[in-house]
Amino acid sequence: MVTAILFYEHVASNWGDLAINTGAEELLRRAGADVENSSIVRMRPGEAYSRLASLSAPGLRVHDLPLAGVPKGGAEEYAQLADALENPRRFAEDIGILDHDVVLLNAGEHLFEAAHGGNLTDLLWRLLPAIAAVHVGRPVILLPSTIGPFLTGLGREIDRFLDSSLSASAFRDAESQRMTGTQWDSDAPLLLDPGFFAAGERSGPRHVDVAERVGLVLRLEDAGLRSGSRRSSYVQAKNRASGFVESQAFRLFREVAARILRDGRQVSLTIQTRADREITAALHDSLQQEFGPDSITLNDPSSYEEYLAAISEVDLLITSRFHTVILGETRGVPSVGIYSGAHGHKMPGLMGVLGKPTTAVRLDDRLPDLTADEVMAAAADALDAADAVYDRIDALQDTTAAWFGKALRAPARIGATAVDLRLSALAALTRTGTELAAERDIADLRRSVQKLTRLMTEE
Repeated sequence: MVTAILFYEHVASNWGDLAINTGAEELLRRAGADVENSSIVRMRPGEAYSRLASLSAPGLRVHDLPLAGVPKGGAEEYAQLADALENPRRFAEDIGILDHDVVLLNAGEHLFEAAHGGNLTDLLWRLLPAIAAVHVGRPVILLPSTIGPFLTGLGREIDRFLDSSLSASAFRDAESQRMTGTQWDSDAPLLLDPGFFAAGERSGPRHVDVAERVGLVLRLEDAGLRSGSRRSSYVQAKNRASGFVESQAFRLFREVAARILRDGRQVSLTIQTRADREITAALHDSLQQEFGPDSITLNDPSSYEEYLAAISEVDLLITSRFHTVILGETRGVPSVGIYSGAHGHKMPGLMGVLGKPTTAVRLDDRLPDLTADEVMAAAADALDAADAVYDRIDALQDTTAAWFGKALRAPARIGATAVDLRLSALAALTRTGTELAAERDIADLRRSVQKLTRLMTEE
């Protein structure tokens, strides 16, 4: 039986991210892999949600990158990453790649270059297992993922490496497949995110003409992985100060909820991750002040099972969370996806996979009334397409499982090499590390000048 090592375990408060871990383990079981002797690697095991992450893939043995106590983005991390790129065989030996038959890159959206350049170290850590595996002759599979954009010379090397060196790869959204060009189209199919295998028993599609109970799962429009942690923190603080009422997401979801409530229907608000808690609570309070508590529910799940139950008990989901769509649709609940430019291309790409592109609605800087009109039209389309989407997921689950079973037993790519990518990555690390060091030196100089100025003023 094949043993696999999976990079990386998603560790977060986000129930949707944890569903990827659960679905990846389920795919291994369906493919007949030796799950008990397979492993999953955590990037930063000290994070607060490690226990929840471990529960999401309980059958896999856990390994940790040696990053405990290493400041993120600091000189020590740069040196450690550079050393691993220079010595990929040693990395493969130390982390356990040589003890397994195949390396899996877990699904998600980490393989992209941020416009602000702030995700360089994270991007290279996520590519490193594939680089090391190719170096020691192990096959590499990229589970269905969101890919791109790639913006620089390093990005072009990454694109070439993914195209030429992996044993198998797949996209989880139609926009990624389109963005990466024609080379990937024949080799990398359009398949299902592992989260589609993490929702338990399917209960059949909903058959309703009118959604009497509508679930809303929202997020801020300019925050998240692609915005970067610094920008996300700033946006969260700015909107917190105004009670979130100036947020585009708040304004749109409030308008949509108000229309539903005025129709005499019910609204169920669910929090998918910690980052969404404040804006969701603010929306709940605002709606209660106008409409009272009787038709409005707020769900803050304490477990994955509670989260699944909350999004499964409604007739329709309107959400800006990718995995709310995935888990809801798998349980037969039709959905409308709201997205902004800061969220990337995954939401419209997912609706393309599901065969209902009209149910993805763009948010950015648009009038809430007119955007809400589009959401309501998209909701009608989602209800009409429920049967077809449910059947499409059934077929794609079979196709995805068959692809993975075949990929799991594919040999390493003959002639694959990561030399050009390693050189480009080391150059980018050196350049960025030098820039950061210069910034720190300038900051130290400013502090010294300010201190000296204060002393002179006091004298």
